[in-house]
Amino acid sequence: MTTIEVAQLLEMSESTVRRWARQKKLPHFLSPGGQYRFDEDEVRRFVEARRVRVSEVMRQLEAT
Repeated sequence: MTTIEVAQLLEMSESTVRRWARQKKLPHFLSPGGQYRFDEDEVRRFVEARRVRVSEVMRQLEAT
């Protein structure tokens, strides 16, 4: 996946996707031309993992 595709999927800016890739928050690899590329399965796992964390936080907030 390209940076644009990931940005659209995650509903965020391309600059945020690039920043998260640089910070190693988002799994990626570099194309031969030096562009960020993302494996679709890894991006989906990343999304699912973040949703779980958000759900846990929401449950904790609702419990208090």
